[in-house]
Amino acid sequence: MSISERKRKEMILEIPQLAQFEDFELSRIATYNDLYWEKFHFQCPILHCPSFQAESAPTPLLLSILLIGASYTPTSEDFKTAIAAPLRWIIFKSSSFHPPTRVWVLQSLLLLEMYEKTRSSSRLIHERAHIHHGTTLQLIRRGSTLLDPSIKLDPENSSTWVEWVEAESIKRAVFLAFVLDVCHSVLFSHGQLLHPNELQLSLPCDDRVWDSAEDNRDRLNAPTISFISGLRGLLKGQHMNLGSELGRLALLYGLLSHFIQISNLDLEASTLDAEIIIPFREKWGLAIGKALNFWWKDYNSEDRAASENILEQQLNKMDYLQHFHYAFISMTTRRYELHVFCGDRRILGKTTIRQDYLHAERYMNEWAKTSVAREAAFHALKGLISAFLENGKPTMYSVTTDPFVHRPMIIAHCALVFWAYAYCLDGPESNVLAHNFNGSHLEDHEWALVAESGLVFLERCSTVSSPRDLDHLKNKNRTVGLLKWVMLALRGSDWPLLVEICQMMDNCVKRSLGWEGAVGNDLECRNIQVG
Repeated sequence: MSISERKRKEMILEIPQLAQFEDFELSRIATYNDLYWEKFHFQCPILHCPSFQAESAPTPLLLSILLIGASYTPTSEDFKTAIAAPLRWIIFKSSSFHPPTRVWVLQSLLLLEMYEKTRSSSRLIHERAHIHHGTTLQLIRRGSTLLDPSIKLDPENSSTWVEWVEAESIKRAVFLAFVLDVCHSVLFSHGQLLHPNELQLSLPCDDRVWDSAEDNRDRLNAPTISFISGLRGLLKGQHMNLGSELGRLALLYGLLSHFIQISNLDLEASTLDAEIIIPFREKWGLAIGKALNFWWKDYNSEDRAASENILEQQLNKMDYLQHFHYAFISMTTRRYELHVFCGDRRILGKTTIRQDYLHAERYMNEWAKTSVAREAAFHALKGLISAFLENGKPTMYSVTTDPFVHRPMIIAHCALVFWAYAYCLDGPESNVLAHNFNGSHLEDHEWALVAESGLVFLERCSTVSSPRDLDHLKNKNRTVGLLKWVMLALRGSDWPLLVEICQMMDNCVKRSLGWEGAVGNDLECRNIQVG
């Protein structure tokens, strides 16, 4: 998909600084554009590839596309920051930035948010995305975007193909906004703002229709089921042959969103001693857990043989398996206490102190004894196995070759959850650093101190088929090799959040080797900022 010099100059008019970079030559711009469609589009299919024309696309949208594409190359951070830093304000000042939302505005904001939160090397830009996330959702709310745009199409098929594409594009953008809202609320710890009952939408159409260059309106006479009907179907164990990867993911996070709302209701009621709500929460927790399991079973049973993008389907399946495991972890683990216990010293701008750690330590030790902790540990273990083993053989996973935007952080959290579960139950792996309170210089030698390599540990644990099996798993606290392996796989990323969470894992490694200084009284002096 070529981009002309005229379009390049239009982008320079918006951001004059781009003219200074060799990275903004036409040949490189074309590479960024191709990488967006090759590595990112199938994860977030909100743009209609067959009808997309770079030459006629709004400049802010094209800049968002090129920014994400550039993030898959070793392009200089100064160049990517030169686009990202002013781009949000360029979108905001557009004459189209008002409700009802123009679809390209919504698409631009969502793509920029994806870059800011998951691809940027700047902590400030990451935080900016969280602050302005609510703006995007309010822009959606303040129009008719949450109502199904397809109802405006003529049922007699007299609507144009362009009108259908726009209606489906709006719907897909709203579903992506919902997925990001719920996913990031548990992955990055921010409040959920958009709820399932607000989405009065039918699910996205079959991806084969969406990706086709032909006018497929004749295949859309029978509309897809509504989002709410889909959630009800999952709770009842009803098979749904959706054909839409984004729709399937939206249903997963719709279930998780319901659980979060019920949990928040339980928390609010507990402040008033309203214990009557607790059995209600437990009942729904079991129902949603059962529905999540059915979601994965149904996803596996769906026939994808006719798909034109078999590789993309396989890659999505690998990624969705991680999201499935993380949904269970999110239901059974409190992120704040987990992070403080593992060594996070600054969460959401608040510096943690010794009292915060002692509270988290008490909570995690009690948590580890419960059945929900065992379930969280099981899914964390399965998440790690799916990332590092395929048919029992190492996959040699590396973050530098992983196109998926959320999987590295999910893998890191799986490692923290399983470590905390095993450490709280069985203590450290060894005490070789018990009398070494200056153990930081031993990092290069820690590989030699492990009782079991990470891959051997995962191969041994691959026989675990249910949470109950963890009760009989021997030496489950031999996690030093596992943590070191995960850290090695995540090395090479310049994403600040991964760097920070690897610092937490390094803290866990030292504790598992018996170094008590890793959780000493100098907590206030540490400056880790996972959030």
